[in-house]
Amino acid sequence: MRTSSIYLYDCTEVSPYCLLFFGGDISIQKDNDQETIAVDEWIVFQSPARIAHLVKELRKELDTLLQEKIESPHPVDWKDTKSRDCAVLSAITDLIKTQEKAIPRNLPPRLQDGGCS
Repeated sequence: MRTSSIYLYDCTEVSPYCLLFFGGDISIQKDNDQETIAVDEWIVFQSPARIAHLVKELRKELDTLLQEKIESPHPVDWKDTKSRDCAVLSAITDLIKTQEKAIPRNLPPRLQDGGCS
């Protein structure tokens, strides 16, 4: 049987910050007098210029950190809150957690609380 319909299977919703930090290349653009930040120049988010530049800089720091970990693997000391590694990773995880909490979910109450159905 043939169909012209498009189906999505096995897909997972992710937050914009997850795409920006762990997706493809990001770029900042100006679109109709409004700043945008894009992933691979096709997933576009509207953003204040200040936030877009901060996210891009944080992404650069993450890429640098990952390259350093590949070249010289060692664990992050999460207790050393003044270390660059800890600061970068904490900032990213805090942003993602904050955004995840702000996104309303249409799940049954039991699933929202982390329980199993």
